[in-house]
Amino acid sequence: MHENPTANIEIGIDVKSTLLDIARWLVLLAIICIILFVGAAIVLGIAGGVSITEIGAPDDDGISLGMAIVFVSMAVLSAGLGIYPVVALIKCSTCIKEAIDTNDGTQFHQAMVYMRNMFRYMVIVLW
Repeated sequence: MHENPTANIEIGIDVKSTLLDIARWLVLLAIICIILFVGAAIVLGIAGGVSITEIGAPDDDGISLGMAIVFVSMAVLSAGLGIYPVVALIKCSTCIKEAIDTNDGTQFHQAMVYMRNMFRYMVIVLW
């Protein structure tokens, strides 16, 4: 079932073109992930900051310090969890491009490993 990853890739021009398109889309997807995770971190950070400023309000209807810490922690966690998928997508894209350019099966195998690990990570994080 497992083939030798060091074998050369023998694919046609259409498949190479499609793989290069996939590599470009992976970079775009990585950029979108960066925007989403950074945006979520900013929104949660602002919510945490607003919560912290409301703590000392004289009407005492503000959010507790614990809730502010939760908002800030979620912001940091959101940014932290978003790093690996972005890195994996960019590395996968780079490996696909190099594999197509050099006709190297090892590079293509490494690209698929990055993609597999990214999907595993996403399943574990989302569940």
